[in-house]
Amino acid sequence: MKEKEINEFILRTLFKNKLKIIVTALLFGLIAVAFTLFMPKKYIAFGVVYPTNSNSIKEVINKPDFGFEIHADRLIQLFESQKMKDVLIQRFDLIKYYNIDTTESGWQASINENINQDITLYRTKYMSVTVSANMKNSDLAANVVNTMIDYIDTLRTELFLLNIELMKEDTETKLHLQEEKVNLLLQTIFELKGEANPNILSENMQVVIVERKSNGEHQLGDDSINEILENNYSLEAEKIINEYYHQLGILNNLKQDMAFASQKLTEPLPGVYKINKAFGGGKKSSPSTLKNALIGLVFGLSMSVIFFVVKAKWRQISESIATN
Repeated sequence: MKEKEINEFILRTLFKNKLKIIVTALLFGLIAVAFTLFMPKKYIAFGVVYPTNSNSIKEVINKPDFGFEIHADRLIQLFESQKMKDVLIQRFDLIKYYNIDTTESGWQASINENINQDITLYRTKYMSVTVSANMKNSDLAANVVNTMIDYIDTLRTELFLLNIELMKEDTETKLHLQEEKVNLLLQTIFELKGEANPNILSENMQVVIVERKSNGEHQLGDDSINEILENNYSLEAEKIINEYYHQLGILNNLKQDMAFASQKLTEPLPGVYKINKAFGGGKKSSPSTLKNALIGLVFGLSMSVIFFVVKAKWRQISESIATN
């Protein structure tokens, strides 16, 4: 059969069965609408936040710009953290909401999968972070979004302060050990004996100590070491003195780290910029009656066209066989 004859055959078949095709398509559309009415409805709510460009409140005040791409991505990671999920699970009893059986193995992974499906996070082209929740209740969706937005600052602070506490504890341990080392070296210097002979090396070191003292940079042990250089100098003493000042420099750096950690523990962290918060009572996001009706119409139309064309072709072939 030529292409023209095939096209004519199909068109004749469709025209002959046009009413049946239309009725079938409408029937499938009505069935799709009926199924839509029984499907659980979901409502979407969303909020928008901007990250800060620093964890230092002073830097944010001096330069109150929004964060960049990397700051938005890090913020999303915190929103997606297990700690955030645990807060939502506990506050909104999501175990019951998702009908999770906690006696089954892997129930934690199951509830996390449901949360990941219903909560969406993405970075916009403006470097903000949009938090959206798609739930069976509009108020619940809004409350979930607002809880995430409100809790993110607490989560950031907890993580930041935890690291500072760890740094402080580690620095404090090192500080005590370094103080013992410095005190032991100073005690060793006191116990050394040598000859009080003029020496250009000792004079040079004395000049450095005196100059440092005149500039208000007096260091622990300077006076005692200066006296030893004058009255009890030796090459061994100079070697230990140099080591003492080296270790004293390490001690001073540790003290600075300790002061930095103590300051950070008392300094407030800047919060994220909350642009939009979610509101309940929104329109449902799914299922869409119109969308499902169109899908049903298209499906019914396609199936009925195929059915009647195949049926007509089969009849034509059967009649041809019968005549032969």
